[in-house]
Amino acid sequence: MENIAKALLIAAAVLIGVFLLANYNRTMRETSEFTESYMSKLTEKDIAEYNSDFVKYTGIDMNMYEVVTLINKSLAIDESCNFEKNSLDYITIKLNFKTSPGMTYNYPDFIGHFYQSGKFNYDDYNEARFKLLKAYYDDSISWEGTTVDQPKNVAPTLFRISKIEYKDKRVSGLTFDEK
Repeated sequence: MENIAKALLIAAAVLIGVFLLANYNRTMRETSEFTESYMSKLTEKDIAEYNSDFVKYTGIDMNMYEVVTLINKSLAIDESCNFEKNSLDYITIKLNFKTSPGMTYNYPDFIGHFYQSGKFNYDDYNEARFKLLKAYYDDSISWEGTTVDQPKNVAPTLFRISKIEYKDKRVSGLTFDEK
């Protein structure tokens, strides 16, 4: 009788152990799935937020100031990834502008053009930005970036984002065209 009672106690302990182990395993699996789902949603939200600064300008006519603002935003992002072109954050800016006969601004990578030998040349970059602004607006703009009162033309030249490239769902390239 004593052996049967001990056997039943051992069997009950084993069943309880199996039950607890199965319950622990199920709880951990559900927690893992919840965490993965949460992280996936968080990542999607981050990507959407990252892209929104650029995507909101698609199909919209922009002036040169807005184009330069987007170029500056791209520069800040490119700086954050140390101008590493293989980084998910690196954004290539392509400019296809023709201001007048004989004066063309075509850059396959506007920001990358100023990054050479492991160093970014801010002086040349700033000079190029101001040349772009000066080409489309009157000569009152200064190196310090004072505001410009009037565009050169009665109707200011407008620009559009003609192409957006993506890498792993993130904006990785913008092409601006003169309208």
